[in-house]
Amino acid sequence: MADRLPDVAARAAAFEPLSHENRAALSELIGDAARPAPADFLLRMGHTVKDCRTHDHGTGEDFFCGNLTGWMGERMALVMRRLLDAEAELARYVGAEPTVAEEMQYLNRCLDAVHDVLDEARRGAERWENPLPVPEWVTVVAQAANGRRPTRRPSRAEVLREAADVADSDNTCDCGGCVSCVRRQIAAELRRMADAAGKDTRKGESTPAAAPDFFQPGHTYTGDYGWKFRVDSITTHPEDGARTALGWRFFNGQWEPMAYEEGDWKLQQALDHIVSTDGGDAG
Repeated sequence: MADRLPDVAARAAAFEPLSHENRAALSELIGDAARPAPADFLLRMGHTVKDCRTHDHGTGEDFFCGNLTGWMGERMALVMRRLLDAEAELARYVGAEPTVAEEMQYLNRCLDAVHDVLDEARRGAERWENPLPVPEWVTVVAQAANGRRPTRRPSRAEVLREAADVADSDNTCDCGGCVSCVRRQIAAELRRMADAAGKDTRKGESTPAAAPDFFQPGHTYTGDYGWKFRVDSITTHPEDGARTALGWRFFNGQWEPMAYEEGDWKLQQALDHIVSTDGGDAG
């Protein structure tokens, strides 16, 4: 008996899912009336197992263990039904993982569907005698589908600080780091300008200017394909206070009155449209 224990332990350590035939046979044996054991019942069963394992068994007949094991045995069908349900759910995935080629095919089908929607939107705008502007979301989605979403432009402070690091990185001179070193003076001035331009994120020496959260009057925003939007004023909805920017949009070679709402502001940020001038006229 002792010689068999290592083999039993090794087999127990290697998980072997039930076959479809074994699941069907076991399901028939326990009957259809058995429902899956709920979580609280499994916890109660665990406590019962512990009681059987840890109490003083003594030397005589163990009625305590007999009662507990009898109680568990009468309810083991619930545990087995839960086991069968878990095995059946596991069988849906084990060995059914998609290959890399299948995943790529699925991804290509998704991208093809996205491009079909984009093409339909373009055709819908261009089918008239006087074509309408292509919806701006088309550009955003097309960039995302092609992996060419524009990245955030570095701030002026970040550019100045990077330039300062470059100027201060030459250790070949023999000045010993004295204050008269031209490179160090240039780097110090660049860092001073960076501090003035915005927050020093590494040292927290200055307070950053708050980024605008909506279109600003007196600014003209520019984007792809000659898109411009000159903001003249901001109005708010009388009930919910939602903001609307009023101004003029330049697209397809002509200016036209336009109103953009807060949802449009978020879209322009995704498009990476930027403020081109403070004078209100982009030219």
